[in-house]
Amino acid sequence: VTRLAGAVVGVGAPVIGLPVVDENRCTLCSACTRACPTDALELEETTEGSRLVLRHESCIGCRLCETVCPENAVRVEWTVNPKLAGVRTVLASSRVITCIACGRVIGSANLVRSVARRLKASGFPREALKTLLLCPECKTMYQLGLLSVQLPDDPKKLLGLEPSPSWAFISPLFCASLTT
Repeated sequence: VTRLAGAVVGVGAPVIGLPVVDENRCTLCSACTRACPTDALELEETTEGSRLVLRHESCIGCRLCETVCPENAVRVEWTVNPKLAGVRTVLASSRVITCIACGRVIGSANLVRSVARRLKASGFPREALKTLLLCPECKTMYQLGLLSVQLPDDPKKLLGLEPSPSWAFISPLFCASLTT
């Protein structure tokens, strides 16, 4: 195929933006979904995981998602494919990490791993790094001494920074203040 610079080609279908996401870099932080003026990108979160979903027909190719991505995981390409209209595509997904004290969702495993790597690289104390496995409410209670929780000795395995045979850490904690 020969391409001529500046050539105009007539097509019978609309040209639409097609965000492409590098799943290895995407932390599912939702910066792109908040920036999208047409809500073409949506972050779906369940107890099993998070997914970044694209509604193709809504993407106008403005590239705001590409611009705001802190991980440089998004790039927008152009496509002419009428079969994409009405199609929802999962661009990235990750399991979620839940609070080891109360079970609330903290965030995507990709996001928590990214934060852990950055904190570790900046010399963040190891003991404080363990609190990444607590939700904001439990972290505050833990720091105030109102919550007793056994933090894992090696949070790197739980956060996926090192290979782990399973994702089966269950904290033996019952806190009456969380249920009242």
